[in-house]
Amino acid sequence: MPTLRLFANLREAAGASQVAVAGDTVGDVIEAASEQFGEAFRLGLPSAKIWVNGDPADASTPVGTSDEIALIPPVSGGATATTSTPVPIEPITVLALLAGLIVANLMSLQWFTFAVVAAGIAWTWDLRDVVRSRGIPASAIPGSLAVGLAANGAYGWGESGFAGGLAIGVMVILAWSVIDGRLRTIDAVAVGTMLGVVGALGTGGITFVRLRDTGEVSFFVAVVGLAAFASWLVQRFAPDVAGLDPNLAALVVTLIAGTLLGLFTEVFTTPVALLAAVFIGLGLIGGRTLGSIVRWGPVMHTERAPGMLTVLDGFVVAAAAYFAAIILFG
Repeated sequence: MPTLRLFANLREAAGASQVAVAGDTVGDVIEAASEQFGEAFRLGLPSAKIWVNGDPADASTPVGTSDEIALIPPVSGGATATTSTPVPIEPITVLALLAGLIVANLMSLQWFTFAVVAAGIAWTWDLRDVVRSRGIPASAIPGSLAVGLAANGAYGWGESGFAGGLAIGVMVILAWSVIDGRLRTIDAVAVGTMLGVVGALGTGGITFVRLRDTGEVSFFVAVVGLAAFASWLVQRFAPDVAGLDPNLAALVVTLIAGTLLGLFTEVFTTPVALLAAVFIGLGLIGGRTLGSIVRWGPVMHTERAPGMLTVLDGFVVAAAAYFAAIILFG
């Protein structure tokens, strides 16, 4: 039978994150699930997006026994319209994060490392909660240790300390899957290792950049802040305009910001600033893609993925990419 994967309020109504439901089309499967799970489930269906094997679909799409149907409601989880204005979580998160990094960058390397590690650990725990809601066993402890080891290694011993902390962090993650029997599945090991490594690369990389120069951190904060703002504007106010895409907007703004900072500041030469901006832009897109897959399966850039710190998906990968650009071209 086809597998029906459920999220948010639909998962709560069904009491499971995935179920096997018979049917020859998506509509047949959804109707059978509605009869099985009741009125609360049925009320959540009109606002849900339908995906089959990672591709957009509708009720007429045929399905076979090996197909996977995902029903993804809006992030708010509501089944009916509301007249209240939701709190703009993502812009507030971005502003708070950027403000914290700016202040910590101006204060000292110690405070900056502390702020970066705190953000990395918070991101790890946020991902842990979302991954568990999808039915995949996960622990935030090994990923948090990897983040702390990489960032503090970079703080204490520079590039070699960063590499050593990253290597030890990977060993901790793998050893944890042996110690904790719940994590001895390929999904749990793969997701835990990948997220731990990505988090360690991002936090350790940006800490190493701060060890080099405060101006290089300011460059990163300025570019990712402008890119995140441009992406949010397109996603919030112009999602249906042809040719406009949040990822394209972020990439274009990173290139413009990098060029202008290269021309009017002395942090980098203009060619290096442009290359660094390219790496940051690609990191933001790659991070959003990774976060979308981990948080709810399909790759979606027009909807906000579940979780409180989804914006950090792009920031963490962009920090790792920026570190690579600094090493290669800086």
